[in-house]
Amino acid sequence: TVNLDNTNSGALFANAGIRAFTNGTGNINLTTGATVNTLGARAEAVSALTVQGVIAINNSGKLTTTGSPSHGIQATTGGNIGIINTGDISTSGASADGIIATTTAGTVNVENSAAITSDLSIGVQLLAGGAASGAISNSAAGAISGTTGVQTGANFSAVEISNSGTITGTSANGV
Repeated sequence: TVNLDNTNSGALFANAGIRAFTNGTGNINLTTGATVNTLGARAEAVSALTVQGVIAINNSGKLTTTGSPSHGIQATTGGNIGIINTGDISTSGASADGIIATTTAGTVNVENSAAITSDLSIGVQLLAGGAASGAISNSAAGAISGTTGVQTGANFSAVEISNSGTITGTSANGV
């Protein structure tokens, strides 16, 4: 299990932000409130990868990426993913999603109550390689915007989207 708590008030400027990785079935618990600015190709602000473990990300920091495909938050596993976002996320770069969560067989839950803006890609994207389920909850304070606001892959057995805020697609559908 990897536990990372980065809730200080400092700022991180780099070509790669916060990354957590485990082999096998290790779990990742990542909490950050820091400002993270990245520049360059594949320079995610927050990235978590485990083969079969559980990923839990709680972000309250301001995340900004510039580069292709430099996601704001990226989570990839064969297990479950839970993301709670209360910090603003801004990405500018081809294929740079605000939040992208990928599982092969688990459940994916994303809760948002902040501004997520992806200038050239998708605001929030859920992908599944198998019979997974997903849920996106966007509170009244949440504003998700991208070329497509919210997008899910075809392999989910069920996806629930709950929206009390705004979801906007600038060149395609909002959802």
